[in-house]
Amino acid sequence: MEKINNIIKTLFYIFILFFIINCQNRKDNFYNSVNSYYSSCKEKKKCYFNLKDCFVFEWDKLYIFNSENYPEADKEEISKIIGVEYNNTRSNQESLLIFIKNNKIVFEIKDSYNFNNISPYLYVDFPNLKDRYIVPSNSKFKISKRDDGGYLLFKEE
Repeated sequence: MEKINNIIKTLFYIFILFFIINCQNRKDNFYNSVNSYYSSCKEKKKCYFNLKDCFVFEWDKLYIFNSENYPEADKEEISKIIGVEYNNTRSNQESLLIFIKNNKIVFEIKDSYNFNNISPYLYVDFPNLKDRYIVPSNSKFKISKRDDGGYLLFKEE
């Protein structure tokens, strides 16, 4: 019986470790997904990507805070916009993607603009958003690759 308990504990710890590693890598997974999808796209001028296919977790809304959408939003303003208390800090040089499910934050991706290189953009940026948030049923974007190797995701009109 003790051997079975040890096996169960070991499996539990492996699961927790996998979960932690997976959460830490979601930002990289997002960028890698965009890169992989664009690389496999045959017609680069007509390459589209659906955000709902990129993440393994469920979400109702995605709020994007970047240089064009709420560029100076602090945690109080972010909380007001998303309708959920947001306790983390964000500088004006950071882009922030907040995923909401059932009025709870389920995941966030925070990335800094790199002013040391030629581009003032993130590796993946969203330049033309008009909606306050994105829902999975309307999360299709056109992908464009920048000269610096990063990507722009343009909202479908």
